[in-house]
Amino acid sequence: MKKSRYAGLAAPVLAANILPLFFVNCGSFAAAAAAAAPAPPAGTPIPTPTAAGVLPTPKAVLCQTATRPPSDSWQLVAPADVVYTAAIATDPFSTGTIWMSARNADDSGAKGRGGLFKSTDCGAPGSWTWVTDPANRANNANSARMVNRMWTWSMAMDFLTPGTIYLEDNYAQSGDGPEPNGLSKSTDFGKTWKKVIDLGDRIPAVVNGKTHGTGQVPNVASVSMDPTDPLHLVVGAHDDCPNPGYPVCQPESFDGGRTWRLLQLDPKNSFPNTNIGGAWQEQSGPLVLNHTSWLFTGTFNTPWLTTDSAQTFTSISSNTSYIGIFSSGGGEWTTQPMAPSTLGYYYLASRQSPGIIYSKDAKTWVEIPNVLPRSISQAPTYFPQYSDVAFGGGRVLLGDAVTGYVIWANEPVPPMTWADTAKIASYWHILPTTGLSATPSGGAYFLKYDDVNHILYASRGNPRMSRIYIP
Repeated sequence: MKKSRYAGLAAPVLAANILPLFFVNCGSFAAAAAAAAPAPPAGTPIPTPTAAGVLPTPKAVLCQTATRPPSDSWQLVAPADVVYTAAIATDPFSTGTIWMSARNADDSGAKGRGGLFKSTDCGAPGSWTWVTDPANRANNANSARMVNRMWTWSMAMDFLTPGTIYLEDNYAQSGDGPEPNGLSKSTDFGKTWKKVIDLGDRIPAVVNGKTHGTGQVPNVASVSMDPTDPLHLVVGAHDDCPNPGYPVCQPESFDGGRTWRLLQLDPKNSFPNTNIGGAWQEQSGPLVLNHTSWLFTGTFNTPWLTTDSAQTFTSISSNTSYIGIFSSGGGEWTTQPMAPSTLGYYYLASRQSPGIIYSKDAKTWVEIPNVLPRSISQAPTYFPQYSDVAFGGGRVLLGDAVTGYVIWANEPVPPMTWADTAKIASYWHILPTTGLSATPSGGAYFLKYDDVNHILYASRGNPRMSRIYIP
């Protein structure tokens, strides 16, 4: 595993005091950005944001029935010469299309193809295209070789501009391409790539909302895209920021990575009476909600919420078991915008029982009671210590990286609530574990769910990517 490496939506209006910028026009959007210096450069185009984090509905493309995976076991789908899979993302424009990143070596040192892959048939075996094939004459070979050296755990796909993709790397693999560390961007479906921010770059710094000279960019760990504006990106770090007095920082861009500013978190002001701001923490990173609000999550601390562009943070709970991890909770594993579910809920995986916490406004979070079915409540003690959550189409799914268990349930339709589900026996369903090895990195994590084709994907490191059909 990687040096201790442990989310069609119709959303309601979020609480006005928490997410005040979900409904704004271009003029007020620009004013909001300017309020937190330094603003984007003059002339920077700022698009009309989507409403309340409602992402555009992708075109419903049904995959071939003949190649649909089984429902009684997990099917290995990665190409045979791919030895390690990491970040995956469902396509924002077409259901049935899935993107997969691969490392060019597994933990044993066995070599394989790395880089970015794509399937337009729900990941069926034999349907994958090597997007970053340097021998493809349509590709820029040098930038393709750079991406093929990446170990990507976080990606972002622009949901308004087809073909715009961001990939993160902070553990470059061996190979003959350029150094890939940092955040790279493609605007032509992966044919060419350009690094937009790199370790050691010096960019304008901001402390407590005011310009504070320049700061140095740390090792990049993740990228989170604003669900109201795909040009707004906030990047997480994978080590202490090399800026005296400000060990925790987050680069931010309002123009799709063309220009950046470094939000340096004041340890005394940002996280009062805690040690959170005193040092970088493993798996920590942002989950952006809008232009000024995001969650700061990690494996070993409760999620924190800022509504003022990282000037101050408020813990969402005093309950220390509410620890979000992996792609839907741990900032380092972010692959898709943090938008609400069909019924307007946000979900985070919790490191400890009950496994999932949810919210309507991103401020007040509540546990889903009795998530674990009685039949697996005595499963190995890891569950749900290292869990990942996915949701879509009215379903919520929780998987475990160690045991291989995945459970799922339908979102309760009002007037029914999650509290009511605790009274219903067997409300949560257990998926088969056949095809998943119950070993560290062998279970079900990096989950993504295609709610049109009813297929759940799990990218699993050395054991590689698998999928299962859920009728």
